[in-house]
Amino acid sequence: MGASAYVGRTAHKRRNRTRHVTRALIALLTRLRSPQNRQRAMALSKPSRLKRKCKNGTSAAVAPDLAVSLPPEILGEIFRLVLPSPPICRADRGEVVGILLVCKEWCNVALNTPRLWANLDLRIRNPTTDYEDIAVWFSRAKGVPKSLDVHRGVELTKACSCAQNSSAKCQFNDPTLAKLMAVGPALARFRIFFDSPMCFPTYMSAITALNNQPDSRPWDKLLSLTLGISLQGISARQNIFQHLPPNLTTFHLHLRPQDVPVHFEIPRTILNRLKEFSISCSWDGPYLLGPLQHCVNAETISIECGARLPKQTWTMGHPKLPANVSPSNPITLPKVRTLTIKMQSRTAPPRFLPLLHFPNLVDLRVRVPGHDTQSRRELYDLFHAFKLLAPSSASPMLRSLTIFHHPYVYELNKQALFDVLAGLPSLTHLTLEDIEFDTHSFLNLHRELRKQPDEPKLLPCLEHLELIHPGGDLFDLESVFDFAKSRRKHRVYADRVKFQEDPDSLKKITIRRWFDHLGKLDLVYRTSPSIQQLKDSFGVVVEKF
Repeated sequence: MGASAYVGRTAHKRRNRTRHVTRALIALLTRLRSPQNRQRAMALSKPSRLKRKCKNGTSAAVAPDLAVSLPPEILGEIFRLVLPSPPICRADRGEVVGILLVCKEWCNVALNTPRLWANLDLRIRNPTTDYEDIAVWFSRAKGVPKSLDVHRGVELTKACSCAQNSSAKCQFNDPTLAKLMAVGPALARFRIFFDSPMCFPTYMSAITALNNQPDSRPWDKLLSLTLGISLQGISARQNIFQHLPPNLTTFHLHLRPQDVPVHFEIPRTILNRLKEFSISCSWDGPYLLGPLQHCVNAETISIECGARLPKQTWTMGHPKLPANVSPSNPITLPKVRTLTIKMQSRTAPPRFLPLLHFPNLVDLRVRVPGHDTQSRRELYDLFHAFKLLAPSSASPMLRSLTIFHHPYVYELNKQALFDVLAGLPSLTHLTLEDIEFDTHSFLNLHRELRKQPDEPKLLPCLEHLELIHPGGDLFDLESVFDFAKSRRKHRVYADRVKFQEDPDSLKKITIRRWFDHLGKLDLVYRTSPSIQQLKDSFGVVVEKF
């Protein structure tokens, strides 16, 4: 590449970076409502502010004077927002470094914004990444908690050879990776996925070979660890989790799919310290209850499981079931306030759910599996198995419920949804994400309920209804508005609303990023008189993002 071509391409990249940051500045100044800020936003929006003529006649991007005049803390935060989301991979590091090249002022601001340098995504490659480059990057993060994600490079298409031959060289026996956890900068969070059960012990041996003093190693000072590993071929006598950092407060464990469930043990001292624990596996069995029973101080728990194994059956008399545990004497985790349940397949709810009890649960997130039909009631079966709908065992503190499905819109049985919500009277916040249901039929169910004088109101404490990615043929936005109105009995006389009940608890409806390729929902949102009526008469604000 010639010198002129290189200079031209570099100038083009600088212009793009300046435009991205300037747009963010305009949005920020516009939101800060004052005459001075509006003038700044208008000045920034002029194209003449984004370029200047160089001596050689070419145009180059420069930082607008008004951008430089902003406090460095605000400009640094804007840099962080417009740059790629962390963790920063090798391809994205150039975007961060590019900020340094725009002008001296931007360079100083970026170097003094530690959060720009606090995250990295490291790919295991041949040749390996230079350790000094990573150390210099993290040194700019200063005292901000640092995070490192480790993955196999895309060029390493085959699984690690140590999976078939324990004497073969392990891809995770990487000098840079071992040095980072032996003598490198202190990290708060580490995320790594191993190919085989042998990769983890091999990696720990490489760390110990460089530094055998646990008190001085970054590995042993980790507070958060995300570990992906396979237990295929591991016997109960092989305790591969003995190498876990002793000071963990957050532990995310991903067990790779395998043919047979395996009993595994995690040191009780580590589980007792955890504030957050999540586990993901492809099977349902009593083996999951082993680690869960010791998470006595955990405040956040996430369980992702499935029942993909056709021969997977177990009963309450299973030998690996914790002693004295039964539906009438479940494992109680009193400090858990946030719980996430993710079902991987369209099967019956996991059998271990009735064996767990969360008396102080506040926030519940449920991921429904597969594509439901009007005849299926998987959601209701899940809540029933969990005993969340039974008055004697339901958490009286439950305030927030999120039902979500990824990556496709999920068609939910309207009657199942109605029955679940009818059994959760303490909810104040309801979120439906990527969920499609027959809103008109749901509204009719609610109207029938309101006609019965002795029946309690559906979700009597509901304050905020949030719909994320709503859409589909069955979703009707006007029915959502009518549901909000039907929560408070009223009559309309000549466009005036006369209420027959006290004010309702519902105060906000939030709609985020709907699926509307035909423009139907957008048309209703722009033309419906219900939005203004809800705000003026019912005290309900409708927000769209």
